[in-house]
Amino acid sequence: MRAVRALLATLLVTVIGLPVLVAAPLLTATTAHAAEPEAWARVSIDQVSPALPSRDQPDEKVTLSGRVTNTSDVELSNLQVAFWRSLDPIETAEGMTAALASAANDPLGARALGGSLFVNVPSEDDRTLEPDESTSFTITATLAQLELPDIDGIYLIGVHLRGRTDSVGPDITVGRGRTFLPVVSETPKEKVRQTSVVVLSSRPSLVRTGYFADDHLVDELSGDGRLTRLLEAAGAQGTSFAIDPALVQEVQAMVAGYRVLSDDGTSREGTGAAAAQTWLSRLAGLITSGDGYRLPYGNPDVTALVHDGDTGRLREAVRIGAQVPATAGLRLLVLPGNGTADEETVQAVAALDPAVILLSDATIRTATAIDSPVLRGPAGSTLVRYTAGASGGGPGPAPRSTPAKVQQRMLADTWIAARSAPEGSPAGRVRVVTDPNQTAGRDNEVAAPWLAGATLTQLLTATPAAWSGEYRYTAGARDAELTAAQLAAARGLSEQFGTYTDLLVEPRVAQADAAIALPRSVSLSWRDDETRSQRYTSTVEDYLDDVLYERISLGVIPRVSTTGRLGTFPITVRNDLPAGADPDTNAIKVRIVFGSSASQRLTVAPIDIARVDAGQTVTVDAQVQAETNGSVRVRAQLQSPDGISVGRSKPVEVTATQAGTIGWLIAIAAGIVLVGTTVLRIRQVGRERAAEEHEPEPLAVSRPPDRADAPDGSKDTLDV
Repeated sequence: MRAVRALLATLLVTVIGLPVLVAAPLLTATTAHAAEPEAWARVSIDQVSPALPSRDQPDEKVTLSGRVTNTSDVELSNLQVAFWRSLDPIETAEGMTAALASAANDPLGARALGGSLFVNVPSEDDRTLEPDESTSFTITATLAQLELPDIDGIYLIGVHLRGRTDSVGPDITVGRGRTFLPVVSETPKEKVRQTSVVVLSSRPSLVRTGYFADDHLVDELSGDGRLTRLLEAAGAQGTSFAIDPALVQEVQAMVAGYRVLSDDGTSREGTGAAAAQTWLSRLAGLITSGDGYRLPYGNPDVTALVHDGDTGRLREAVRIGAQVPATAGLRLLVLPGNGTADEETVQAVAALDPAVILLSDATIRTATAIDSPVLRGPAGSTLVRYTAGASGGGPGPAPRSTPAKVQQRMLADTWIAARSAPEGSPAGRVRVVTDPNQTAGRDNEVAAPWLAGATLTQLLTATPAAWSGEYRYTAGARDAELTAAQLAAARGLSEQFGTYTDLLVEPRVAQADAAIALPRSVSLSWRDDETRSQRYTSTVEDYLDDVLYERISLGVIPRVSTTGRLGTFPITVRNDLPAGADPDTNAIKVRIVFGSSASQRLTVAPIDIARVDAGQTVTVDAQVQAETNGSVRVRAQLQSPDGISVGRSKPVEVTATQAGTIGWLIAIAAGIVLVGTTVLRIRQVGRERAAEEHEPEPLAVSRPPDRADAPDGSKDTLDV
């Protein structure tokens, strides 16, 4: 039966696999997983030794180690771990895809027989696990005992956990674990030139200078923490790394001494200074000797910013990142979320002049195989196409992404790629590592005769290949971006920081805090984590609210009275921001404006105050202009020089008590003038009439007829 099965496998490769070898030497990114059979326990395969057994040594032992955990709510008894394997070799990318998608009981395979091919767990004397209880196991078999067919290929191997869910019931398979095992005797002629890029970044925590939202970095920087393990992987031979300058700045802040904020606004001393110092020392060595690149500061969600029309924020992240001394000498690398992007995003990123733009094979798909993953991008940029599945886990069931499974998956993938590569054209392969489980072993160095390591810098020496320029950006990729609410919250912070900066005589403090918080508010880390995202932005917002609404305030007298049309009343500006050694630190410049409920009756002129030092107050007189008597409610409001409201407005009731006196005086004076003028006119008219009565009669004057009418024709004459 084994011989027949091997022959069928060979025929399938010949009939079906050949086109695949030519067109798709590298595996695709996504794999749909079949529903798993019912299980009562989880089986984790944590070590495979050796990773590449030699077929020429049939007595060589293959050892699997791991852990089993009772995930049910019943006691599991009579437990035994048995070696399992499939006798069907996998020789093509299509076969690998099918194996990754298959359920744990497909193919059925067979448990290996023999006295050493099963072990009782937890021990010979105790074969019971209570719910949530777990135990380790180690099981060994020689290649001869596994009875694999004499065909080079990738084989599924693993264990079956046998036991009882009922103490008087039958033995059944209560859990399964599988991984890949390359068993080959002939080395492929071509090699796969593999480049691993380890991404060193973490969820943002620093909210302003010296203050953190939480202390999660302590665990990540510890001896066996996530960032420590990634740093070790980044130092492996032939490996490159890309680091977020914001992470470096956070770790440096921990070394300098920091405080961790609580939800109630209080803070406590941070505890991670020692771990941070150790990590920084190792990082310095890696930067000196390794192949490194820097990400934009805060590792922002590039596609979300571009689609939101906020490319300015992206440029600012690049600018700030270039100013962090530890990473300033590294070249810029841009990695959009999940390596997916559309043409608009790539065009915007290319304008930043990065050394490389990393995109996954889910975004860049080609109809034919591309020997080099280095592609020609827009505006002279360089794209590097990475295989999204290269750091993926092994076959199910979960957990799929243990280091051992990742290691075996990588060896299997690259063997198929090397075997499929055209003669004289070695395949290039790039994988991105963001989690320690993707490092393919503790040291990220797995030797295989068909595998050649290459740094990203070495890879970039290749001439970029031309391609169609078509990007694949799905609706699902768009939905994965930061939400509209998250982007709106970030814009709100930007507006508040703008006000804070405008208030300060010397804005260095506000600018430094803005440079910390604004790029972090749009970090990729907040995708699918709106709760932590909101907590971060709320923490920054609470700090700014305290500055703008509590520390800077107005002091007024609630009720004031003025006499006359013009008057004054005192008003005080208080600056409770902390003072520094520099007298300009936290000194502010403000404007006070007044809103009147009846501006036609009473107004108060705005006041500009050039300086209020930190911890000081300044009192000035507000100028009132009243048109009528009575009370008018006025609200005093602080503003930045640009006219943005600051702090809380304060009401003042202004009462004008003699605002109409002058008006009445003017009216009375006008009446007196009118009466006097009238009297004088009457007297003048009387005098004129009296004079007319005493004057002589005027002489009578007659005019003779015209000369033409005179009988004698003489000239005109006057006769008196």
